[in-house]
Amino acid sequence: MSKAAYEQLNEQLSTELPQLIDLRVPYLDPSFEALVKIQLRFCAEAYSRMAQVQQYLDADTREQYAQGHLDARVEQVLQEIRELSIGGTV
Repeated sequence: MSKAAYEQLNEQLSTELPQLIDLRVPYLDPSFEALVKIQLRFCAEAYSRMAQVQQYLDADTREQYAQGHLDARVEQVLQEIRELSIGGTV
């Protein structure tokens, strides 16, 4: 009984595993391509929105942003929030 079950499962796996392996490229390639396209779309939209917001910033703030100084300021403010007992984790 158990030998017959083993042989049946072994035969099924021997038949289906190569088919599954052959299907990995046609399945994964389109999925990976879709992921890359979604990331590109997200980044392009984020860049576009940031450019729209940037026009409302004063010249000094735009300059700080361009030089990367705002990242440090944002991190400093986040650290201050973290130190508050009401802030939780940010």
